[in-house]
Amino acid sequence: MASAPVGQASAFPRPPIRIRSLLALGVCAWLVCSLVPRALAGYRVHTLATTGADYAVCMVGPTGPALFRDNPAELARLVHRRIVAAAPGERPFEKCARHALSISGSAEVARKHALSAASFFEYGLSGTESASSLAVSSEPLVAAAHAAWPFVRGYSALVKPSLGAFEAMHPVQLPRPGVGRGIPAYRGVYRSLKRTPEALLLAFGKGAHLSLHKSTDNGLTWRPAPSVASGDFAERCLTGDGRAYEVGLSVDHDVLEASSIDLDGTAHATPLGPLTSSAYAVACDERALVVLLRAQGARTSEIYDCPFGGRCSVLSPPRAEALPAFAEQTLDIARVHGTTVLAVTAKDIVRVSSSRDEGRTWSPFYVAFDVTEHPEVRVDVRTPSRLLTVDNRLLLYGGGNRSAQSYSVLVSDDHGASFRTP
Repeated sequence: MASAPVGQASAFPRPPIRIRSLLALGVCAWLVCSLVPRALAGYRVHTLATTGADYAVCMVGPTGPALFRDNPAELARLVHRRIVAAAPGERPFEKCARHALSISGSAEVARKHALSAASFFEYGLSGTESASSLAVSSEPLVAAAHAAWPFVRGYSALVKPSLGAFEAMHPVQLPRPGVGRGIPAYRGVYRSLKRTPEALLLAFGKGAHLSLHKSTDNGLTWRPAPSVASGDFAERCLTGDGRAYEVGLSVDHDVLEASSIDLDGTAHATPLGPLTSSAYAVACDERALVVLLRAQGARTSEIYDCPFGGRCSVLSPPRAEALPAFAEQTLDIARVHGTTVLAVTAKDIVRVSSSRDEGRTWSPFYVAFDVTEHPEVRVDVRTPSRLLTVDNRLLLYGGGNRSAQSYSVLVSDDHGASFRTP
């Protein structure tokens, strides 16, 4: 019996969507999900790069963008310089706050950029904020650049400020101090100088604290000179033309007085202050004597001006807003041919102001020395807080507890308007 023919196998139904189509759709979806965020990140890179450059030029001037990109430590160093160089009430970074907010996204960081210079600890007054709190890094820009590959293959060339960006003045580096030796660290009321053909002689202090020194390099280094006859220039302030001043008790020992001593030895005395007052720094030239006087128990000092042969009067100090509570800091004073120079030291920062019209006006305080500058200078006493007039030159020096100790020295040839390396 013949078998029945085998029928053909039934075919599977054709799928409505091919697998390769699904793969193609998956690849397209992956590309969209991957590339769109990268494209958006590329747009953010351009925005952040311009904002970061605008922030950097606002903070430290034209070198800021390169430092923001490559050298944040140097950027922080320039920010520190801008803080200490500003007036106490000035807000040097206020215009940069909106850029800081755009980059960091932190309202607190933006608020700190709007603070006054005196609010920062580094300024040397009573501020408690740290300059490190102003640090706005380039990390958001770096992260956005990584996320934007391949649309952005580098962000360095993009860090350029916009045309309307505010540009701060570049903070100038302070002069490098020289190294001096020989002047004592204690505060001597008198610092009397006498020039001889061989050397420069210094009689420092008075009474039991009198010491004599000699310099052959115009005052940079000194060595003891105990054999020098000092009767004609020690324990007094010399004017430079043969006359002198002395500060001491009156004949009745009831008042502190200043005496103008003429060429023939004639002395004209005038009251200076109460008996309980303490004169801890004096300086003079051919026109007048200036004295830093502090009353007993007082926290502040007064500057007295005594014209030669005239009456002493209180010299108007720099305005309080120029440097608040300046009299509570370490002070020193000098006279150079009619100019009164005042040095104020606060937390190892020395600021200087001068007056050429007997205190009626004072120049703005400027930073002459900052201990954070030039750490490579190795001396025993870092901060030069004392003033000494040598002819037409003014020295800003430190002073050592021992004669062998070294200290920082800066010099001024323009009556204290600026200081330079010796």
